[in-house]
Amino acid sequence: MKNATLRQLRVFSAVARHLSFVRAAEELKLTAPAVSMQIKELETEVGLPLFDRSSRKVSLTMVGEYVLAYAQRVLAAMRDAEDMVARFRGLKTGVLDVAMVSTAKYFLPRLLARFRDEHPGVEVRLRVASNREEVVALMREGAVELAIMGRPPKNWPSRAEPFAIRARRVHGGVSDDPAGGHADVEQRSHQAGRHGRNGGRAAVAAHRRP
Repeated sequence: MKNATLRQLRVFSAVARHLSFVRAAEELKLTAPAVSMQIKELETEVGLPLFDRSSRKVSLTMVGEYVLAYAQRVLAAMRDAEDMVARFRGLKTGVLDVAMVSTAKYFLPRLLARFRDEHPGVEVRLRVASNREEVVALMREGAVELAIMGRPPKNWPSRAEPFAIRARRVHGGVSDDPAGGHADVEQRSHQAGRHGRNGGRAAVAAHRRP
């Protein structure tokens, strides 16, 4: 696999997470044929199929499961390297990948907008997950540096920082939040980041970029 590229590994990781070439293409903002081509080239490099396409549902082969574990390590190591380079740049530029559960959409965009105003040189890439498990999966594969969820994952080397969401009074089923807040938003959320070789990516994300 000495000629495998990071692009191929990222595409492979996305397909493995979604078990769908179409959904992976949507996430990566690529076409489905482009995703298929990247996977085919990686399989050629490996010399064995990574996915079982014999049925209507895509699944990882045994070889694919092993390759996925190593691919996630490689991608996580590259993100750690990017963190180190960003620190030498003086924290003025860089990329912050954030994942959030869907309920966080009622308050997180405003916080990120404020962050962008204060750090115009940092690109924020936001992923909205349909459930907590999907957010945890993104953390495990090193696809995000910061995750917003109701409960931080257990038995996972991460640092969680709780922050309270101010409760909004509701009159007649309508929130008094002038920004259109919803009463069913969790009263407490957590931001959890994956530990990297630098000793804790959540701390880096919270202090270095936000």
